[in-house]
Amino acid sequence: MKKLISLILAALLVFSVTIAVAEEIPEIVTVHEWLETKGETTGLVIVQVQEVINPVLALVADETGYVNLFGVTIDGEMTDFVVAGITAGDILVLWNPRYNEFEGSVEMADAVLLRHAILTAAQ
Repeated sequence: MKKLISLILAALLVFSVTIAVAEEIPEIVTVHEWLETKGETTGLVIVQVQEVINPVLALVADETGYVNLFGVTIDGEMTDFVVAGITAGDILVLWNPRYNEFEGSVEMADAVLLRHAILTAAQ
């Protein structure tokens, strides 16, 4: 039930974002595809926050894999998760995150936050 609610919410978010991003429907990129291409694929990445590790680093995932997320860009400014109100369990729609290797791990960086959904439904 939890996954079904997440999928429905994610679909609604994607449809609401398409007009803001481009005239044509943008490609949805999975975490696995993004990792395999080292960030060379462009489009929307829809993830759920698994854990906020510190104010600028979080572990995010979709059904295909996990990756670190280094902050988000809101209105052209890098913003930490506390200021953005992002916590574990939230769904994020990101636009074109940059592939970044930092101290032996891979992270999404410079990701533009298009939508942020807080899941508060009874689980």
